[in-house]
Amino acid sequence: MADNNQSFWEKFRNKYRLSVLNDTTLEEVFWVRLSRMNIASILGFFTILIGLIIFFFIAYTPIKELIPGYPDGKTHRNIIANVSRLDSVEEQLALNQQYINNLKVILKGNMPKSYIPKTSIADSNQLSADSISLSISKKDSLFRLKIENENEFDLLSANISIEDDINLFPPFKGLLTNSYNPKTKHYGIDIVSNKSKDVFSCYKGIVVFASWTLEAGYVVQVQHNNNLISVYKHLEFIDIKQGDIINIGKRIGKIGDVGTLSTGAHLHFELWKSGQSINPSKLINFN
Repeated sequence: MADNNQSFWEKFRNKYRLSVLNDTTLEEVFWVRLSRMNIASILGFFTILIGLIIFFFIAYTPIKELIPGYPDGKTHRNIIANVSRLDSVEEQLALNQQYINNLKVILKGNMPKSYIPKTSIADSNQLSADSISLSISKKDSLFRLKIENENEFDLLSANISIEDDINLFPPFKGLLTNSYNPKTKHYGIDIVSNKSKDVFSCYKGIVVFASWTLEAGYVVQVQHNNNLISVYKHLEFIDIKQGDIINIGKRIGKIGDVGTLSTGAHLHFELWKSGQSINPSKLINFN
């Protein structure tokens, strides 16, 4: 009777004991104290949790494509392609309409108008050749002077003597079989060694050419300081590419017996300065 006089909130918070008994011995195996509020809270928590799991599965997995009316991946791609085609059709229709209008104007003896698509940059920025100034400004001159003074990667403007100030690193050491002889148009030296031996850069610089040639296999050309260029031919493969900045002693590849002009595994090495060939043997010890 006393329970009927309690308010709803008091009944909602009343504690109840849930016991689990052994059916044979009636021994209490497990018990837990609960209230209506606890049960409602637990049910609400699991309902929200299950709802979130279902939401994430539908939103972020292909399961959503199983929902009736939801477009699958192929349909979605077709929609995007159709939108792109529609834009192209609209542009083409505009061109055709402009063409028809120009025909009407020409038939009347007037000058037709040129058509510039809305998507064209020229619609907002139309420049004429006469309006472009090619003169060197003061800012350009100062910027150029700043770059020329930065000598770390200044590969073309150094004023040093090759013989006195640069210690060139041997690409690799081996037996010289064909020496430098510009009279026979042999502008470098040939160094014989075991096949696939590593080849190194003789000095720091920037790779200006690195590609395969029919006559000399892989060829690498490196631009160094003081307009000095080193050339490496008959490489079996290379580790660098055009545009790479490399240091002295950097491995650039391995020699091999490749190219139509090759007579065995060797490296053909050249040095050029300001368009003139240089005898590498006078600058580098290959023994």
